Amino acid sequence: MRREVALPAGVALAALSVAFLTKSLLSYADWILNRGLAPGDVGSIAALEIVPVLAQTIPFALLIGVLVGLGRLKADLELLAMETLGFARLQLVRPVLAVAVLGWLLAAFLSVWAAPSSRAALEETFDRIQRTSPGALLQAGTVNEFADRQLLVREVSPDGTELHGVLLWMPDLGEAVFGERGRVSAESSETLHLHLDEAALLGSPAADAGGQHVEVASFDTTLELGPPEELPGDRVQALSTLDLARSSETAPPVGSPRRRLAELHRRLAHPSAALVLGVLAAPLALGRRRFSRSSGAVAGLLLTGAYYGLVQLGEALLRSPGVPVAAAIWLAPCVVAVLAGFLLFRLSRFRFDEDVSLRRAEGSSETARPIGLRGVLDRYVLGVYGGSAALSMAALFLAYFLIDVLERLDWFAKHRAELGEILHFYSARAPLLISRVIPMGLLAGSALTVSLLALRNELVAMQASGIRLARALLPVLVLSALVVPVDFWLNDAVVTRTNAWADRIKVERIKDRATGSATQAWYRAGGQLVRASQAGLAGGRVPDLIVYELGSSGLPAARIHAREARRIDGEVDGAGDSVWELVDAEAILISERGLRVVEPPLRYALGAARRAEIDPMHHSADSLAGEIAVAQASGFSVVGLQIELHRKLAQPFACLLLPSIALLLAVRTRRPPSAARNLVSCAAVGVTYLLFGDIAASLGLGGQISPVAAGWAPPALAMIGAGALLTRPRS
Repeated sequence: MRREVALPAGVALAALSVAFLTKSLLSYADWILNRGLAPGDVGSIAALEIVPVLAQTIPFALLIGVLVGLGRLKADLELLAMETLGFARLQLVRPVLAVAVLGWLLAAFLSVWAAPSSRAALEETFDRIQRTSPGALLQAGTVNEFADRQLLVREVSPDGTELHGVLLWMPDLGEAVFGERGRVSAESSETLHLHLDEAALLGSPAADAGGQHVEVASFDTTLELGPPEELPGDRVQALSTLDLARSSETAPPVGSPRRRLAELHRRLAHPSAALVLGVLAAPLALGRRRFSRSSGAVAGLLLTGAYYGLVQLGEALLRSPGVPVAAAIWLAPCVVAVLAGFLLFRLSRFRFDEDVSLRRAEGSSETARPIGLRGVLDRYVLGVYGGSAALSMAALFLAYFLIDVLERLDWFAKHRAELGEILHFYSARAPLLISRVIPMGLLAGSALTVSLLALRNELVAMQASGIRLARALLPVLVLSALVVPVDFWLNDAVVTRTNAWADRIKVERIKDRATGSATQAWYRAGGQLVRASQAGLAGGRVPDLIVYELGSSGLPAARIHAREARRIDGEVDGAGDSVWELVDAEAILISERGLRVVEPPLRYALGAARRAEIDPMHHSADSLAGEIAVAQASGFSVVGLQIELHRKLAQPFACLLLPSIALLLAVRTRRPPSAARNLVSCAAVGVTYLLFGDIAASLGLGGQISPVAAGWAPPALAMIGAGALLTRPRS
C-alpha cells in the first residue's frame, strides 16, 4: 500500500519539478544564445531555484499521491478485499502515515537547511551576473532602475548592448535625456557606462527656474549599480536558520525581528503540511463510497487551493501587530490537523457498506440501458481519451498554479495583498494557465489512453477483431484536431483580454493600494510619450501628468506638465482621441534655439494610452500585426514582434502534433505497455518541444534564422519527428 501511495506522489513531485525547471530554462535560453551567459551559470541557477520549489511542493505532491493511490485501490475494490480479510480502517491509515512522516522529514530538511543555502547562492550568482554582464539585464519597454535614475529603452539589441529610443529620467533633478541610439557597457563592478548618440537634455519643467534644452552629438554618463533587485523578504529568506534563531541583538541587520521570527516559523510550519495533509487525505479517500483516481486529483486540487487560502489568511493576520507570529503562521497546519483528527475519529466509528460497493462493482445491471453498436468503439475510445486528457490537464494546471503562486508569494506579502485581491488576480490569470496546459494535457492524455487500452488487453482484442490500431485510435486524433481552433480562439480572444485584466489588478488594486499612491509609468500615445499612472488614465483623473511630444527623429519637440488632468467625458477630437482638462499646466516648446515657454492649453487631446513597450500577450494576432506595422514605420526593429506573431499562429497546432507523436511512440514498440514509461517519454517530448521553441526564438532574435522560421520551427520539428516514427520499423 505504501508503494501505491508513494508512486503517484513521486509522479506529482516530478511533474511539478519538470514544470518549474522547464519554465526557468525557457526564460534563460535567450541569455545563453544572445547575451553571453555561460551554460554552466544557467544550469547552476536552475539547480538552485528548484530546491526551494521542492521544499514548497512536497506536501502537496504527497497529498495528491495519497488521494490518487487510495482512489485506485478503492476503484479496483482492493480496499474492500482488505477489509474482508479483517483489516480495520485505521490499520489502512498506518502505511499512509509512514509515507507522510518521510515526506515531512524530507520537506523539513529542504526548508530548514537546503532552501536558505540555495537562495543565498542564487543571490550571489545574480549579483555577479549583474556586475559582469549588464546587457543580460536590460529589458526593452521596462523601466530599469539604477540608483536614483531610470532608464527606459524602446528597443534593445539581442546582446543587450545596443539601444534604440532611449530615455534617461533623473527624478532628483527633474531632468530627462533623450537619445536616438545608445550603447551600454560595464565600466566597473559597481557602475555601467551609458553612451548616447544624437542626445537631447531637457531641463526641469519649471523653465524659468533654470530649465534648459541642449542637443549634443553624444552624451556619456555613469549609472550606479545598486544592490540586486530583490524583495526585502528575499534577503531574510537567504539567512540561515541559525541566524534567524539568534536574538535580535546578535542577528544580522536584515529585516525586522518580527519578519525574521515569521520566516523561522514558516520554515518549521510548512514542512508539517506534508504530515497533516497526508493524514487528512487518508480518511477523505477511505470514508467515501465513490472514489477514483480522477476524484483524488480533483480533491487534491481543491484542498491545495483551500490550504493556500488559509496560508494567505495567516499572512493577513501577521500584518496586525497584536496577533502573535506563531498563531498566524501555524494557522493553516493547525486547522488541517484538527480537521484530519475529526475525520479519523469519524472513520473509526462507521463500517464500510459492502452491499453498496458490491452493487457498484457489479454495475447495477438492472438500471443499465442498451446502447447501439454503431460507433460504440469510437465513443469508448473518446471516453477514455477525454477522461485521461482531463485528468492530465488538471494535474498540469495544479503544477503551473502552484509554481506561479510560489513565485508570487513574496510579492503578495510585500504589497500586503488581501485574499480577495489574490483570488481576483488568479481568476484573471487562470485562462493563461489553462492555455499553457492544453497541448501538454492532450499529449499526456493520449499516452495514458494507449497505456490503459493496452493494459486491459483491449488493443489486442481490437486487432483480433480485424480493426487496425490506426483506425481504433483515430478518435484521439479527431478530438485533438477539433481542439486546435478552440486553442487558437482561447489564446487570441480570451487570454489577451484576461492578461490585461490581471495586470490592471496587479498594478491598480494591489500595488497602488499598498503604496498609497498611483504608480507612475511611461506610455506611448501616438507621437506622445506620457508619464502618468495607469489607474488615473483608466479612471479619468491623472495627478502630475507629463507629456513629451516627439518629433520625427524621436527627440522631444514640446513638453506639457500639469498638476492634474481630468478627462472630459464624451468629448473627443477629430482623430478620436479623448480630450483632457489640464489644471496648473506649463508648456514648453523645444527648438534649436532652446526652450520657449508658451501659454499652456486648457484642453489637450491625449491619444489612447498604451504601454511604452508592445506586450504580445496583450494583443491578438490582428492587433499585433497592426502594432508591427506602426513600429516598423517608426524605424524600430520588429523582429521580436514578428517572431511572437508567428508563434501565436503556430502554437495551436501543438494540440494535434504532440498527441500524434505520443500515439506513435506508444504503438510503434513491441515492449510491454507501461504507463510510467509512456508518461516519461511524453514529458521528454513536451520539454523538448518547449525548449526548441524558445531556442528558435532566441536564434531569430540574434538574426541567425528568419522570424517565420523561428515561429514555426517547433511544429515543423514535431512533424519531422512524427514522420520519422511513422516510417521506422517497430522496435
